[in-house]
Amino acid sequence: MTKEIIGDSVLIAGFGREGQSVLRYITSYLPNIIITIADKNPQDIKSTTVKIKSGENYLKNINKFDTVIKSPGIPRSTPELSSAQYITTATNIFFSECPGTIIGVTGTKGKSTTSSLIHHIFTIAKLDSRLVGNIGEPPLDNLDKATDKSLFVCELSSYQLDDIKYSPHIAVILPISPEHLTYHKSFENYVNAKSHIVDQQKDTDAVIFFMNNEYSSKIGSKSIGQHVPYPNNNPLLVGAWYQDNYIYIKTKDSHNIPLIKKEEIPIIGKANIENCIAAVTVALLIDINLNDIKEAIKSFKPLEHRLEPIGTHRGIKFYNDSLATTPVATIHALEALGDQVATLIAGGYDRGLDFEELGKAIADSKIKNIILFPDTGSLIEEAIYNHIHRNVSIVHVNSMQD
Repeated sequence: MTKEIIGDSVLIAGFGREGQSVLRYITSYLPNIIITIADKNPQDIKSTTVKIKSGENYLKNINKFDTVIKSPGIPRSTPELSSAQYITTATNIFFSECPGTIIGVTGTKGKSTTSSLIHHIFTIAKLDSRLVGNIGEPPLDNLDKATDKSLFVCELSSYQLDDIKYSPHIAVILPISPEHLTYHKSFENYVNAKSHIVDQQKDTDAVIFFMNNEYSSKIGSKSIGQHVPYPNNNPLLVGAWYQDNYIYIKTKDSHNIPLIKKEEIPIIGKANIENCIAAVTVALLIDINLNDIKEAIKSFKPLEHRLEPIGTHRGIKFYNDSLATTPVATIHALEALGDQVATLIAGGYDRGLDFEELGKAIADSKIKNIILFPDTGSLIEEAIYNHIHRNVSIVHVNSMQD
């Protein structure tokens, strides 16, 4: 029995990627547990031992189960959850059972790039590294044959942190800005969810936080562990910063070492330099060889949909930045690409965010053509016209095919 699964009957609430990994975990490690799966959509599961509940009332009678394992997509505020005897999550089960060191990465944007780069550095250094969470494989699927030497790099979303009961040994907090407001109901709730990453840290743990963001700094200051701000050219323990076209570092033994030149870093833009600095800081805390760190950065491949160069057609370079789902992320992309951007395709799902800063950034740029999608296209256009004093072509379309 795990610390987080109480009793003999379990309801897996939500059967997406995490719910499926929970089923695999319980089937493998706790074969005597009686499992029921609850999901709004019917599930095609060929099993004589697993019961299925689906439809609009899929969470009805939730109080009949000893333990409810909730998917991140089901908000804590869901009324039916109030009658549950005990609620946990796949993330909590993972943290309670993991024998190795967990490096947890959160923030608004840059989590996947930073997590992947940390994992790549560990891999180049020939360590037992496992990339799990949003960007990697489900954490529970990666516990097999793990030891106290294993390193788990875990990307943690605000959904997962909203009801977490544990903290990583090393917490990495990237810049935080408004996001997922339809789920969390307010920016304050979103920041509060992120803050849980350090609530259970011990004095032997560490928090690496972006020192130039108010919210990241406040969360970092809550931890009782070692505080390691970045980018920081005057660190007490270890640190990294950008200066004179290089990332410089301080190790536990020496200061002001130029690690790598900007042109050798394959991910572009100021925000990605900062993500790289965060990953380097983790590596310094783990005492990774500097040559391994440098080799890993140089050989790192940019991730899909994140300022990804996808080709040149008729002399026009195309970049796929479709995971830039906030105005801040789009502004970072425009800053990274500079004046070469002639056309911007933007818009999409309305997350209740403010577009004034993005409108000003577009107005101040040299962009000539803007193609906008619903639902936010009209809001972006309004924000642009609040700031622009030059001619620009704006076209509204309903699909990428258009």
